[in-house]
Amino acid sequence: MPEHVFEETLKNGAPYLIRPIAPDDVNRLGRLYKSLSPQSIYFRFMAPLERLPRALVRDLCDVNPEREFALAAEVRQGRAREFIGAARWLRESHDPQAAQIMLVVADGWTNLGAGRTLYRRLIPIARERGIRTMRGLILDSNFKMISMLVNSEFTLDTDIQDGLVSFSFNIGD
Repeated sequence: MPEHVFEETLKNGAPYLIRPIAPDDVNRLGRLYKSLSPQSIYFRFMAPLERLPRALVRDLCDVNPEREFALAAEVRQGRAREFIGAARWLRESHDPQAAQIMLVVADGWTNLGAGRTLYRRLIPIARERGIRTMRGLILDSNFKMISMLVNSEFTLDTDIQDGLVSFSFNIGD
């Protein structure tokens, strides 16, 4: 199997694939974001976006391996393959051993394990690339993401201000 491609099973028994996002995934990633509820969009981008600009979706698929890495959770629907989630880390310019981590799972596919598995698969790749600290920002009303992080194997450092939870955790050896 190619590098960073993983066959997984959702909690409902459905098979899915986790694989790196590629430049030709623009339509799949665009459909994933188009399928999100306004609340899910707000949780992911912390802004009320009616639609994601195509240029932004293209940028999200054009991964520069020196500074970022992105994985998608993909299911087969008939003969088509569709994304049900995506996760990425983006190296911080001021601290090359730290990265921002982001995750989104499509409405209707949450609580089935894809988000947790994307997160679990992304961390060792970051570690391989010299990342030692993961950081992020979550709205304090995003209870599912907060729960996933709190129940992970990492010890979180958190700060809550103005409705935002900033977090960091060490992934170094």
